[in-house]
Amino acid sequence: MAKSVSGSTLLNRLKAVLGRETNNLPQDIFVADPLSKYFDTFPQSIIGFGPTLNDSPEFSPDELGLLPKDLRNLKKTDTVGNLHEVIKKWYRANGWTVT
Repeated sequence: MAKSVSGSTLLNRLKAVLGRETNNLPQDIFVADPLSKYFDTFPQSIIGFGPTLNDSPEFSPDELGLLPKDLRNLKKTDTVGNLHEVIKKWYRANGWTVT
């Protein structure tokens, strides 16, 4: 059976984890926010966030498996939306349909 997930579901999951890890309310996190608002050092802090996402209750049931190489090109000027795209790309590459 094909696996499917909506982009908005993935974004809500990302906001939940990001909010919990950075002491921000998920509803106050926006796709246009620069990643530098949530992470101090690049690329170390964003690469270090990969295992947090992978192991989170939001993503672990899907066996999210972001690797450092998936996150290494993100820059502090990139946005939450760019990180969302990285997550969607992983899902697509691993047999999921992202709607």
